[in-house]
Amino acid sequence: MIDQYEQWIKGLPLPQGILKNNQFEGRKSLLEFGVPRKNQEPWRLTDLNKMKNLFKMPLASGKINSKNLPPKPKDTTRLILENIELKTISLPKSVRILTEKEIGQYLKNSNDEISNTENWSMAINNACSNNIIALKINDNDQCNFEIVIPSQIKHLSSTRILLIIGKKAKLNLLQIAMGSNQSAISNLIEIHLNEGSEVNHGFIGIGKNDD
Repeated sequence: MIDQYEQWIKGLPLPQGILKNNQFEGRKSLLEFGVPRKNQEPWRLTDLNKMKNLFKMPLASGKINSKNLPPKPKDTTRLILENIELKTISLPKSVRILTEKEIGQYLKNSNDEISNTENWSMAINNACSNNIIALKINDNDQCNFEIVIPSQIKHLSSTRILLIIGKKAKLNLLQIAMGSNQSAISNLIEIHLNEGSEVNHGFIGIGKNDD
């Protein structure tokens, strides 16, 4: 599996976009960490034979499966992570898009965390994600978000989210991961809270057979 693992990493698409440096660092870390092993505590109860399938998957791209969603709740902003362009989405006034400089500052801290802890799950997301949803909830404001993470049959979908919660701000967040047959999802979400801020975070995973 080691040869397949290394070939898969080296065969990933060329790094690009705002996460270009993170992709380079993530792939470097994966090669240094090697394949997860049973004698490592985080993987002790994992069936590592299933990891072989992951190292055969190309990255998902383009419009993927996000059909049959129920109506979104009232007063809730729904983001479907399909090559999303935040500039084309109507965000509530309580939310703003982080600047590239702000994103860079937070990403540097994340890279340091990966290097210091040998976090394989974070490294694979770093290696594969080429875009990031980066938002800040303004001080003293409140908003409701529903973030849908779609998947693609026999592909790996890699998504990354960065949320900064301002002072005394409140966020109600629901993430919905929609699995497909023989698919994999890597989702990394970072939530930074400030003084007096509050987050209610829910997660729903939905699997289905697309045969």
